[in-house]
Amino acid sequence: GFIGKVGADAFGELLQTTLKKHNVDTTYFTADKNAPTMLAVVAIPNPNEQQFVLYNGANELLDVASLPTAYIEGADVFIYGSVSLATQSRDAALKAAQLARSANHHVIFDVNLRPALWHNLEEARTQIEAALATATIVKVNEVELEFLTGTRDVEKGSQNLLTRGAELCCVSLGKDGAFFSNGKVTGHVPAFYVRVKSTV
Repeated sequence: GFIGKVGADAFGELLQTTLKKHNVDTTYFTADKNAPTMLAVVAIPNPNEQQFVLYNGANELLDVASLPTAYIEGADVFIYGSVSLATQSRDAALKAAQLARSANHHVIFDVNLRPALWHNLEEARTQIEAALATATIVKVNEVELEFLTGTRDVEKGSQNLLTRGAELCCVSLGKDGAFFSNGKVTGHVPAFYVRVKSTV
């Protein structure tokens, strides 16, 4: 299911229709008349680079009081990322993750760092480190691994992140596949060929 807010506009309607089409529960998908739907404009100057311009809106209006506590505690897995931490909704995002973790469910945190969303990267680091403490599974790419641990060495960096509370660390490596570690077992999964339609 999806928990969050969009604007009461065509973009929000499109998102809700798309989620329903893919059988995602939208019970707690809320259209708020007080702000527009968040928008992302993405430029791809080359196949290895993406540039984002993000316009916040109703996504900033989710608060702790509106969280569906029983729904979160009943979910098998809770998934969130750092984009929600860069807005006024950060308290709600962290509280939701804490509720899921306290109910002994998996919490997946995708670092998904978008520097343009933050006033400065030290603030981003502080908020992301708070989120790492809620996660059982952490997903990063090589740049994010270096940002958080000071190294692109996937084994050393993963071990560093695992000391912060996670049970599994996954590092995406683009065309080189992905690396994973739970502190005892490590592995590498090679990438497989796909016909790319979009990298966004």
